[in-house]
Amino acid sequence: MISIIVPVYNVEPYIDDCLASIARQSRSDFELIIVNDGSTDRSMERVNHWLGKFTNAHIIQQPNGGLSSARNTGLKVASKEFVVFLDSDDELTPDAIETLCAIIENQQPDMVLFSASVFRDSAYAGNQHIGVSYSRNAREFSKLVTGIEYLQRAIANKRYFPSVCLYAFRKKLLGNVRFIDRILHEDNHFTPALLVRAKSVTVIDAPLYKRRLRVGSIMTARRGQANIDGYLRVAEELIALAKANQEPASRLLFQLASLNLFRAVREAIRFTNRNIYAATRARAVGLARSLPNKSGGWRLRLIMVAPIIYRTWDAICHHSKELNKPL
Repeated sequence: MISIIVPVYNVEPYIDDCLASIARQSRSDFELIIVNDGSTDRSMERVNHWLGKFTNAHIIQQPNGGLSSARNTGLKVASKEFVVFLDSDDELTPDAIETLCAIIENQQPDMVLFSASVFRDSAYAGNQHIGVSYSRNAREFSKLVTGIEYLQRAIANKRYFPSVCLYAFRKKLLGNVRFIDRILHEDNHFTPALLVRAKSVTVIDAPLYKRRLRVGSIMTARRGQANIDGYLRVAEELIALAKANQEPASRLLFQLASLNLFRAVREAIRFTNRNIYAATRARAVGLARSLPNKSGGWRLRLIMVAPIIYRTWDAICHHSKELNKPL
């Protein structure tokens, strides 16, 4: 019923915990697809050690192409009705697959959205468990809703989590939806692209996913140009998707596009390089002109007045440098 797709790239310290969590599943009739994205450490040696624990496991080898490429490769191979993504430094709870299968069998939804807990890696901060940080607040969704209805409520209540690891989805829902290659924040496009297609969505509070907070992961790495480029590309694709849809889906997609434009400009403001900021704002403003007036709200207004903010910030920085010059 479920294919679990695990992209692997240089995660030797964590892959054992990840695969152990899969081996401990209380229901074992799943398909496991491991995509080796050109690892250069001993990750695949550890994977081979675990293969005997699974009855239906496939290893796909490919040159390093990035997380999006590895996930897209896994989607090509997946043969089950539903798909779950698991990052190779994270874990599933022992009852995750059994819980999802029971819901799918009873309710027949297109997507099942669940919650997650977060734990700190020992090298990060003492391996201290820090509780549920991705809570869906399922009480607001007591019955099946459409993906568009879910988006409306989740965005309004600030409970929208785009991570693709926090839901199971029917594979036929994909159509031509794929991850955008070689960018960061690819989930910001993939998840809403699926949700606007979903006729029925089940939301549960159960934290079936365990996210590891660690040094060097995409989540904790230093922000930079790649983040800016990812947000801008996502916004561009969401705008195109919005134009291909009708209300209310188009309005929600435009709204998410504006959010990604705002995040791109916000990241650029953190740079001390004027050229990076200027180029980012120019791209963001160009894309923002494609948005309806009501889709951006205060975020788009902030983008438009950002030169004032930037000039003030730049003047403060320049003044500070002048004050700190040696006499």
